[in-house]
Amino acid sequence: MRKHAQELLLSLWKQRGFLSEARSSAGGTYLYGPLGAELKRNLINDWWNAVVTTSGNIQGLDTPILYPSSTHKTEGKLSCSYPHADLPDVRELQPPHEEGNRTLTASSRVSEEATASSVFRHCILQGMLRRHISAGSSLGMKVPFGIAEVGRIFKSVQPVVPSLHDDNPIEPFLHRTEQDQAGMLFVSPTKEGREWYSHWQRSRLRWWKKLTHNPVALVLKETSKQDVLQSTLQCSTIQYYSPWGPIVLETIVNHGECSTDAVTSGDTTGQGQASVTQAGQAEPNSQLLSCVAEVDKGILALLCDSYTEAKRPYGPGTDLVDSKITRLHRRLAPYKVAVLPVKENHKLYLYCQMLADELRQSGISTVYDSSDTLEHRLVIQDEVGTPYRVIADEGTLETGIVSLQDRDTTASEDMNGQDVLLTLQMMTFGVHVT
Repeated sequence: MRKHAQELLLSLWKQRGFLSEARSSAGGTYLYGPLGAELKRNLINDWWNAVVTTSGNIQGLDTPILYPSSTHKTEGKLSCSYPHADLPDVRELQPPHEEGNRTLTASSRVSEEATASSVFRHCILQGMLRRHISAGSSLGMKVPFGIAEVGRIFKSVQPVVPSLHDDNPIEPFLHRTEQDQAGMLFVSPTKEGREWYSHWQRSRLRWWKKLTHNPVALVLKETSKQDVLQSTLQCSTIQYYSPWGPIVLETIVNHGECSTDAVTSGDTTGQGQASVTQAGQAEPNSQLLSCVAEVDKGILALLCDSYTEAKRPYGPGTDLVDSKITRLHRRLAPYKVAVLPVKENHKLYLYCQMLADELRQSGISTVYDSSDTLEHRLVIQDEVGTPYRVIADEGTLETGIVSLQDRDTTASEDMNGQDVLLTLQMMTFGVHVT
């Protein structure tokens, strides 16, 4: 049953453009398709809004993905979960260098000396620790404060043996070399460190639960003291139980006063080897906390969580049809609304295209579809997770009335086409937009 569920989900995601299969010398894996890329962007934007935009004491940051290998010698071995010796060599990922017509490649932007002695970061926290004091000072921020960043990291992986993944085809996707992380480094007074740790546990778990339809599948697990650095005070993970087993979505760590080494080394789990560094030291009476969300694993968990099967009609007086529905949260859905003309009518097509353009220009991701039967198009929108559908028929040309249908309830509301934009803005963004 479990293997059947895995195959069913993968087939649907590939068919509808959430994932695309890619083959390489390291074995098969999956990349994002068009809808998967949009879903990832929406998840990152929602994370940023929850952690940075709505907070008064956390600011965004942008740090390099390349670090000099000499840094490891002076700051200690970057060896928490992934030794830097196993990280991909930046030179192997550079396109061939041509002396003649030089193109603007990475090798033309970075000196050969710097490139040859550089390695990729393997945790989003690596650059933030080195800059958190200067970032806070430049904005006049006082403890408690935090900085946040979203970006690409590179982890070493074991060679993929295809036969080992026959029963778990998504495994290469979960453990691929390139991954996206969203991280936050927070500085708090020492006496408030444990309180802030509990705050971020509750806050991050609540955020994940708001995005899921099955919150009981989310578990907050405290990590055993034996599995973390001695200087690490507290560590916990938010996990989702999927058909592929538990998936770690986010790690929350209280690094304590003297564990800047763990954060410098890119350790999101509280594990690793201690080292002494002079860069990015916290204030004497402060503690460092971090939250690191695994974006790619979050996408997989949310896709698993959103999948449901139901019988539903796709028109007045029609029979119930077995349906596959992707109930993604409306903030995450790649398309927020689909505009669907009922019949082949040139004027009706133009009306629907103009309505779809108006919605797009107002910032609402909209798809227009006039192919095939209306029933087939509604089935597709259920499978890609579009929360709302605007259905227009020939009467719309005379009355201006369209039907706005909800994905989850299938309830429809007739309204003037001119009111669709305002209604969707209120339902999608939860605010009255004028």
